Amino acid sequence: MDDEACDHLQSLWDEVKIFEFDLDWLECDVAFALGVKEKAAKVKKAKEDVDGLEIKIEILKTEVERARKELVQAKEEFEEHTQDHKLGYGGSTCTFIS
Repeated sequence: MDDEACDHLQSLWDEVKIFEFDLDWLECDVAFALGVKEKAAKVKKAKEDVDGLEIKIEILKTEVERARKELVQAKEEFEEHTQDHKLGYGGSTCTFIS
């Protein structure tokens, strides 16, 4: 049921209730039909939330992969620097990083 049909049903239901007809037998069905619109909106919102989170997951996966590559490179540079120092390469000057 689209928005227009739902609004029309609500309007008809409100008009019928004015005349105080005994429509208790129909009230649950009308309430259910009107609730479908609300539940459909919740489903749509939840789907949008999931889609947004999946996009964030992909972005984070990319960032993790980049960080892993940087970590590997930093480890290699550290190990290379450490090996050079142990072997006496790299000169006799020490550079302090502040």
